[in-house]
Amino acid sequence: MTRLTSRSGWDIHDAVYTRELAISNRENGYRDIVAQVDLSTYRRIPWENNVPFFLVSFLDPVSLTPLCVDPRGVLRLTCERVAELGLKCIAGVEYEYFNFKGIRQEKVTFRMLTYNCRDGRVCFSKKFTGLQPLTPGMHGYSLLRTQLNQAFFNELFDESIKFQIEIEGHHTETGPGVLETALSYTSASRMADNATLFKFLAKSIGMKHGVIPSFMAKPWGNALSHDM
Repeated sequence: MTRLTSRSGWDIHDAVYTRELAISNRENGYRDIVAQVDLSTYRRIPWENNVPFFLVSFLDPVSLTPLCVDPRGVLRLTCERVAELGLKCIAGVEYEYFNFKGIRQEKVTFRMLTYNCRDGRVCFSKKFTGLQPLTPGMHGYSLLRTQLNQAFFNELFDESIKFQIEIEGHHTETGPGVLETALSYTSASRMADNATLFKFLAKSIGMKHGVIPSFMAKPWGNALSHDM
């Protein structure tokens, strides 16, 4: 187990929450939170030289019970309660997501600091506004549109399988640059992990091919609603 300190009181931009959390705040000194490695989540990241990968569960530092703000812990407790009734939670997830053309450049500036792109990967400008869809038009279930970006489309599928995320269906959907990926059903806890990690995978593979996958339901006001 490891302990997390001030970061447990940060938001996604590494800034302290304007409304502080009850579990970790200035008054309690941004107390430690226990992060327990879940060995059952072991897998390897194929596009990162097969480096080992694990997820963690966040526990209260005193009682060592799952934190109420940890969705994995809440789901685990729910599945355990269902199991006590002699039942099993299974789930499936289907993503419909927009894909945009990325901007290739050698450097990216973030918070006034300039970073070199590692291994020639894709960096983005435009502040993520006015992005161009990967393909024009609607073209749901098209056999042609997937060939326009075949390397990206195929690698999404292939790397998912290597990353132990089984896929039931993978094709275009209605909307400019929209793909649909249905993850094969499995236990609810495993599916929750797979659903989160597929987004990580799609964005990682997208950087390699100059593509920005977006899992927002409606990137434009007049767009069809998509996502999960």
